[in-house]
Amino acid sequence: MLDQGGEKNINSIIGIVLIFAILIGYSIYTQPSPEQIEAAKMKRDSLEAALNAQQTNVEARSETNEARVEQQSARDESTGSFQSQTDSTSSFEVLQKYGEFHEAALGEEQLLTMENEVVRITLSTKGGGLHSVELKNYKTFDSLPVYLIKDLGEKDDGTDLCEFNMIFFSGTKTIATRDMFFKPKGSSFTVDGNNTKTLSLRLYVGDDQDDKYIEYQYSLAGNSYILDFKMHFHGVEDEIAMNNNYLRFDWTNFIPRQEKSLINEQRNSTIYYKYYKDEVDYLSETSDESEDLRTKVKWVAFKQQFFASILVAETSFDKPTNIESIASEENGEYVKEMRASFTIPYGHQRDETFPMFFYFGPTHYKTLQEYGLDFEKVVPLGWGIFGW
Repeated sequence: MLDQGGEKNINSIIGIVLIFAILIGYSIYTQPSPEQIEAAKMKRDSLEAALNAQQTNVEARSETNEARVEQQSARDESTGSFQSQTDSTSSFEVLQKYGEFHEAALGEEQLLTMENEVVRITLSTKGGGLHSVELKNYKTFDSLPVYLIKDLGEKDDGTDLCEFNMIFFSGTKTIATRDMFFKPKGSSFTVDGNNTKTLSLRLYVGDDQDDKYIEYQYSLAGNSYILDFKMHFHGVEDEIAMNNNYLRFDWTNFIPRQEKSLINEQRNSTIYYKYYKDEVDYLSETSDESEDLRTKVKWVAFKQQFFASILVAETSFDKPTNIESIASEENGEYVKEMRASFTIPYGHQRDETFPMFFYFGPTHYKTLQEYGLDFEKVVPLGWGIFGW
């Protein structure tokens, strides 16, 4: 018979054995099946494959981006090379076409305004001429501003609707100033009262550091319809061909429409001209006409129904002067196309000036008469006794 102490030891041993048996049984019971082990392995392998694929994609994108950068760089280098070649070719072509005036063949147009109480005149650095002329105190039939000159761009055939152009030879190159970019000396201004202000546009030979240029100088006084205009030649005596003793100066204007009846306005619009120290004459008002004036001319007027633009030489324009008036198509934007081609004498002096002036204003008889240059004769007074 066991004593009480022996029984406690046996019970402890049995308890421990049972605990181990339970643990072993639980572990056997909870052990994953071969299918579960294989599924876990496949899951692990899939995760590893996904991670590897992601890393591969990252590396591939990186390589693609690097390739794109290299390709873009190559394209940029190619484009830069092509642009450089294009610029070089363009510069060579400009040099070939314009010779010593090639620097002025490239630029951007800039508009400058001269204004007083009665007129607003806009000049363009491209060609150096008139871009627009507005009479501030008048309105068209539909209450719009009255423009005697308005740059409307080009016709479908490429004809400029407002042209201010001098043509001469420089060596073997034909230079047309309408293609050149002038540089301003001065800025836009407003003038009034008894004051006068001046704005000049210069066409340089070479860059503007060279002391060689053709200058268009414009001066406007307060409350005046007169725009003083001087052509000044400085240091270009060797740049203009020695056989050019005369320069051709073209003035073209497609007369803006002012009145409701285009036909009536056309019948009262034409070109008038005054021979030097002689009478005033004009082209037909009712049909297209041109004329070669074989003697010296004092002035030429682009006359509209109620307004006129007149270019006057301080001395005279040399011979010949060619003029032409052409009616526009029915319901057109302009009344008539008027052209005048003047002959400007040139003596190849280092400093030489040919002074002129414009009148831009109404065909008011007494106003025109005040100038003492027969401007008033552009106003038709009728025939015979009807003119009294």
